Amino acid sequence: MAVGHHVGIGQFAVARAPDYLTVLGLGSCIGLFVWSDRWQVGGLAHILLPSGPYGHDHMPCRYATTALDVLLEALRQAIGSVPGVRWQAKLIGGATMFHHITHPVLRSISLRTAEAVRAGLRRRHVRVVAEDLGGYHGRSVWAYPATGAVRVRTRRGEYWL
Repeated sequence: MAVGHHVGIGQFAVARAPDYLTVLGLGSCIGLFVWSDRWQVGGLAHILLPSGPYGHDHMPCRYATTALDVLLEALRQAIGSVPGVRWQAKLIGGATMFHHITHPVLRSISLRTAEAVRAGLRRRHVRVVAEDLGGYHGRSVWAYPATGAVRVRTRRGEYWL
């Protein structure tokens, strides 16, 4: 029987098939799902900001600059020291949740977070195969390491990435 692993803001989780990972109520944050089809293992991070304070942070997945290293290391540990694993990624979220905010820095925070995640993935040679970013609505996400499928639910309906 499959078990769901919930991921809160600034957190991450790793799961193996048949288990799944979920984020409920993803707004301006970025949900990053990284998985390997071959190993049927995946990880989901709930990233809040593009960068943050450097040094020790008890929630390194709050920031794109540190979340990628933490998530990829946890995935490597889950499969052991296997060379040449091809990780794939999907990015979800990044909505503009507060239309009344007019300050450009605050309005663009989700765009900057998404770009920081993309840049980090490029540096680590992780291919982005799908994105569902932007808009003005929140999302709930279920990610399945067995296949790499991601189910997204919004107030407008449900679809798969």
